[in-house]
Amino acid sequence: MAKDRGLFPLIMEGDSQIIINMSSKLMQGSPVHKISSSWRLANKLELLKQWLTNHSTISFKHIRREGNKLADFIANLGVEWGREFYEGPISDMVSENQLSTFRNIVTTDMHQKEVSQPDAGGRNKH
Repeated sequence: MAKDRGLFPLIMEGDSQIIINMSSKLMQGSPVHKISSSWRLANKLELLKQWLTNHSTISFKHIRREGNKLADFIANLGVEWGREFYEGPISDMVSENQLSTFRNIVTTDMHQKEVSQPDAGGRNKH
């Protein structure tokens, strides 16, 4: 059985339904060659598959692009750093200004989720 590190269970959210479906299939054990015939994408899926072997309690969820600000921020940091994967505290890799932006996005996202959650009567909270 694979060992999980960090805070789990983890829900990976993304705004590309195709990538979420591919990732879910990987998690379910489908071989990469049955998920994508693109060699460029297959290389990325192989990297993801290797990472997933150490993390068995991950699920994938599609979200709308508007709800993906944090992922966009983190992806842009990855491009800036020239890294595809990073496991560790974000505070070890970012400037104070970037950390402040990260915290603001998380706080705003948490507030928006609280407001959009229905109450016991099925109405959205205000």
